[in-house]
Amino acid sequence: MADMVWLCKQLADYVTQKQNEENLTPYTMEELRAGILESEKQFAEGKYKTLEEVFQGFNEYCDKEIMLEAV
Repeated sequence: MADMVWLCKQLADYVTQKQNEENLTPYTMEELRAGILESEKQFAEGKYKTLEEVFQGFNEYCDKEIMLEAV
């Protein structure tokens, strides 16, 4: 039991340390909206591929249905 308590403390300390190192802050609604708008703009400009376009290159290597399940 003491080993489990020690392990839990070590994991908690590790997570706390990582959180402090990353110092993550949530996105604001404005940042989220701006990111979505930018993605839509880039997609309209052809900088992204549709799912069908991605699968075209993989058709000879694997089954499309299996890949769709993975997505």
